[in-house]
Amino acid sequence: MALPAKEIILEFVQETNERTQRVGNNLMLIERGAANKEVVDELYRDMHTIKGNAQLFGFVQIGQIAHAMETCLDPMRRNE
Repeated sequence: MALPAKEIILEFVQETNERTQRVGNNLMLIERGAANKEVVDELYRDMHTIKGNAQLFGFVQIGQIAHAMETCLDPMRRNE
């Protein structure tokens, strides 16, 4: 049985809020120079998931922002 649209959107918002909080925490670690590979990988995974979920629901701008953040993280993931 499919969930009503309102419940699906609320689930998206709740999950995205949790990921966004973790993204913020990880960005602060990077800013302080206290990040390691695991932090950068977690940040990338969160952005990738936000992008995918946003695209699934048709939230194009959120998906574009998440994609841009992924692209910015690529050099860090390659230690460049």
